[in-house]
Amino acid sequence: MMPLITVGPLRLSSYGICLVIALGVWWWWCVRRISIPSLVDPDSMVFAMAVGAWLGGRIGYVVGSVAIWPQLMNVRALEFSWPGAIIGAGCALLLLRQWRPFSFVTLLDALALPTLSAQSIGAIGLWLAGAAVGVPWDGTWAVAQAGALRHPVQLYESGIAILVALWCILAPRLLPSIQSRWWLIGGIALNWLIVEGFRADSFSLIDGIRIIQFVGLGLLIVVSERVMMTMHLRVKS
Repeated sequence: MMPLITVGPLRLSSYGICLVIALGVWWWWCVRRISIPSLVDPDSMVFAMAVGAWLGGRIGYVVGSVAIWPQLMNVRALEFSWPGAIIGAGCALLLLRQWRPFSFVTLLDALALPTLSAQSIGAIGLWLAGAAVGVPWDGTWAVAQAGALRHPVQLYESGIAILVALWCILAPRLLPSIQSRWWLIGGIALNWLIVEGFRADSFSLIDGIRIIQFVGLGLLIVVSERVMMTMHLRVKS
């Protein structure tokens, strides 16, 4: 991955620029959407999530490494795990909630659109950088990355995130009884279930099935049951 701009020791890559944009959009949008009664101001919440996401993303990336500590101290954004970042941000919120109580589920509703949008921008950055590539494939829309034609998994991830974000905008009119948090969880689960099956660097189980796909399937089942239960109760009432 070649830097786009070099200023002394500073090197800005395509992925780095997209990541900065994604973080800026996410932070700005989250702060304006968070309106829950709390003893913690929105900026503090977002900061805690950002730190937790970075630590979780780094830990998720270096799990299994023989040099975990040096890897953790490497702040290169390219070496980053999205599932680990989500877990890290969630843990940071849970710790913050122990210190200053707030409504966790209401916060998730506020985070849905910004998080999905940031994920889409970050995935486009991965595609531009040729990082987190897909498995080799010579189909119609294959792209040349890492010395081979491959599935453009980064674009798959970005596309799913965008579609779910658009659904979050439309859903309140069509299904007003379903909170945005469920669409956020469903969108993340759908990405893990579909996209990780085409990613070259995912941890695999038997017959190439990815571990994260099982997690995505489980979350998708939970979300589907929640949506169907809510719709059933609405029809009965």
